[in-house]
Amino acid sequence: MLRIIPTQAIELGTFECVKRAMTSAQEKWSQSECPRVQLGPVSLNFSLSWISPVAAAGAAAGIVSTLACHPLEVLKDRLTVSRDIYPNLSIAISKIYKDGGIGAFYAGISPTLMGMLPYSTCYYFMYETMKTSYCEAKSP
Repeated sequence: MLRIIPTQAIELGTFECVKRAMTSAQEKWSQSECPRVQLGPVSLNFSLSWISPVAAAGAAAGIVSTLACHPLEVLKDRLTVSRDIYPNLSIAISKIYKDGGIGAFYAGISPTLMGMLPYSTCYYFMYETMKTSYCEAKSP
């Protein structure tokens, strides 16, 4: 519970924030010209019209919550697997920090992020699709 509640709160908050920001940026850029970078003879347009705000927000939600809460996962794993080395939370925190610094709390972050990215993107895409369908079915 100590890990799940903050993870889900951060995920949902990030999802809604990024979705609204992306939707707002797409609407603003559809009304005016999208940002452009001129590099000599080459002109690059940065259009967000091809990016789904829901997919981008889902990916961002998974990344942000994982980065924020991964240390709790490392603590849980160490306390579960090595009870003799880490008998309680305060000893676990001090030993992990002493052995590897802040980076030790992010051990295994790469595979976790690689798994979280497609999962959270699909999860929130389905969440938004089902929410929209339900709201449309309930409206008179």
